[in-house]
Amino acid sequence: KHHTLVFDAGPKFGDSFNTGTAIVQPFLQYQGIKQIDHLVISHADNDHIGGALPLIHAMPVVQISSSVPELLPNATSCIAGQSWQWDGIDFLMLNPNSNDVDSENNLSCVLKISNKTHSVLLTGDIEREAEQQLLARYSEQLHSTVLVAPHHGSKTSSTHAFIDAVRADYILFPVGYNNRYHFPAKSIVKRYQQQELSMFNTANHGAIQFKFTAKNDPLITTWRQSSKKIWRY
Repeated sequence: KHHTLVFDAGPKFGDSFNTGTAIVQPFLQYQGIKQIDHLVISHADNDHIGGALPLIHAMPVVQISSSVPELLPNATSCIAGQSWQWDGIDFLMLNPNSNDVDSENNLSCVLKISNKTHSVLLTGDIEREAEQQLLARYSEQLHSTVLVAPHHGSKTSSTHAFIDAVRADYILFPVGYNNRYHFPAKSIVKRYQQQELSMFNTANHGAIQFKFTAKNDPLITTWRQSSKKIWRY
């Protein structure tokens, strides 16, 4: 059986627009996916949780985990050490610890997804303090093929030690075009450029899709490649 995990649901802008039903749900339907087996909402910032409730109301969701379960129906806490396996894929929650007391960003759910040859590290909005805790707790386990940049490439995150421990081949910056925070920060982009890796940015590339095969490098397609006519910059 194939399973579907959704990690974060994007923002909501008033009652007129949210990415849960405007983007996530149509994409899943296009893929022939009729239910979400596990929805993980990393933390309570609007750009992560905003689309969650509309998405939950729009299609069946079997399980919901979050660092803020009180904000979502029938949700449970994401806690470091939680693990499960689907279809030969391993899922391991790395953050937060059950006794952690920190900022909302640093309590973000952090999830590592692995098969025998590749792995993806989803980091929410963790900052340097949480990165240091992950280094102390997991060290070598942080190594991943793909890293979604902590906190969108903010200066608060992506410390040298964390980047060195993850040793990713690909870094993804989830950012909006011309965003008011100027993410990713130029200094952080330069920091990643010191590594031998490929960088992708959703503002420039649109949706980024990785298909992992048993042995080879992942097959990567971007929405900018496949739908060039809609791009104006």
